[in-house]
Amino acid sequence: MKVFILLVSIMLVLVACGQNNSSITEPYEEEHTLPQQILTTTTTPQRELLGNPHVRPQGQLEDFSSDGILLVERLEAIHPNFFLDGRLPANYEATREWYLATISQPMTHTDFVMATQRFLAIHGDGHLSRTMQVYSADGERGLFQDGQFIEAEFIANEQGVFLENSQVLSIGGVYAEEILELIDMYYGAYNEFGTFRNHARYSRSELILYMVGAQIYERDSRLWVELVLYEDGNMASRVVSFSQHNPSSHLPMSNTYELIGNVMYISMVGPQLSGGLYIDEVHNRFRWRETAELEIAIERAIDDGIREFILDIRDMPGGLTEVFRGLYTAMGLTLPWTGEIVGVSEMDYSLLDALLSMPRFSHLEISDVIDRGYKYSIPSTETANLYDVTVAVLTSNRTFSAGVYAASIIADSGFGIVVGEPSATSPSGYGLGYELVLPTSNLVVRITTSLFFRPDVNADQRVLWPDIIVNEQEALNVALHYLQLN
Repeated sequence: MKVFILLVSIMLVLVACGQNNSSITEPYEEEHTLPQQILTTTTTPQRELLGNPHVRPQGQLEDFSSDGILLVERLEAIHPNFFLDGRLPANYEATREWYLATISQPMTHTDFVMATQRFLAIHGDGHLSRTMQVYSADGERGLFQDGQFIEAEFIANEQGVFLENSQVLSIGGVYAEEILELIDMYYGAYNEFGTFRNHARYSRSELILYMVGAQIYERDSRLWVELVLYEDGNMASRVVSFSQHNPSSHLPMSNTYELIGNVMYISMVGPQLSGGLYIDEVHNRFRWRETAELEIAIERAIDDGIREFILDIRDMPGGLTEVFRGLYTAMGLTLPWTGEIVGVSEMDYSLLDALLSMPRFSHLEISDVIDRGYKYSIPSTETANLYDVTVAVLTSNRTFSAGVYAASIIADSGFGIVVGEPSATSPSGYGLGYELVLPTSNLVVRITTSLFFRPDVNADQRVLWPDIIVNEQEALNVALHYLQLN
C-alpha cells in the first residue's frame, strides 16, 4: 500500500478543482470540500480524443414542493420503518428537515430528483426506489432512470472500483474515493455487497460524475471521459464513452429448462412477476401463469426419476416469492417460509385487492389492513422432501429480493446448496411495493410495504452466504460437479 501511495504521489499533480457544474452539487458541498483533480504528465491522452468540454443543460426552475410533501406523507404512512420500533434511521428527522427545506425553493427537475434520491437513501432499503415515467407515441407507459452511463463495465469491492484488472484511480479528473463517497450518500444498500453493487453501477453515471465535478467532454455527438487506471505498479489513461444504456434495467423475463445428464437445469431470467393464478384442471391445483410450464416439466421429470435440480437465478432481480413455492412444491418439497410484517395505510383499493388476492393474505379483509395497522406472520419451519431431491441454486450479486428468499429457504432447509456470489440484498429485508406517481415531476417512487424475515433466525440476516462461493461464471460447472460427487 505504501508503494502504491508513493507511486501516486510521484506521478500525480494535485490541483484544486474550483468549478461548480450544477446546483445539484450544493448538498454535497455543504458537508465536503470539493475534490481534487488528477492530472498526469505521461498518461493524459491527446485532447482530440476527448473533444470539447461538455456542460450539462440545467433546465428551468420549477416548484416541486407539493410533490415532496406528498412523498413524505405517503412514505411515513406506509413504510415499515415507521410502525416498527427501532428501525427508523437515527438521522431521519434531520434528513427530513433538510429535504423539506430544499424542495421548498424553486429548483430544476434534476435537483428535485437527486434531492429525493438522497432523502430515500438513508433507509438502507434497496426496494425503496424512484424512476421516471414516460409514454410512447401510442400511449404505452414505460420507466427509465436518468442520464447516460459509461459503456465500460466496472466491478467493485472493498478496495475500490475496477475496470477489468485495473483499479480506477480517477474518473474525469476526480478521485474515485470522492465519487464513491457521494454514491453512498445518494443510494441506499442492504449490506456491503449492495454498496459494492452501487459503486460499480453509479460510478459510471453521467449525473453522479457531474455532481462530483468530473470533466466530461463531447465529440462526434457522444460524451467522453478520461479514466486513470493502476495495475501492477503501472498507471495508464483510457478514454471511454457514454451511452443511454441503463445498468439498472432488467433482462426480459424468460424461464427455460433442459436436462444435463441426470440433472434438470432451470434458468429463470428477469423479474418473476405474475399474471395471476389459474386452476390446472388436469392436475387439480392452482398454478402461476408464468411458471406453469416449468412446474409441469418438473413434475414430469420427477416421474421420470430425476432427483437433482439446478435453479439458476443469477439474472433474476426479484418478483413474487409465491412463484418459487410452486416450483418447489412440484419437486415434492415443503420448505421453511419467510415470516412477514405487512403494513398498509391510505393505499389505493386496487393495490389492496392485489395484495389480498395472494394466498397468504386470503384470510384478511380490506377492513383489517386499511387502518394503519400491520399483520405479522411468523416464519414457517415445517420441512419435507417427498422424493429425496437435491437442489443447487445459482446466485450472483444481481440476484435480488425474491431470488434471495428463494435461495435462502433452500439453504435453511438442508435440501440443497447455494453456489455463487454473496447477495447484494438481505435474506431478511423489505419487499412488495406501492407505486406513487408524483404529479408535478412525473417521478415514480416505489414505497416498500412489507418486511420479510429469513426462516432460520440464527443464520446471517444481512447477507446470504453461498455454501460454495465462486465467481458467477463458474457457478454452473461447480454445481454440476457437486451434484455428480454427491
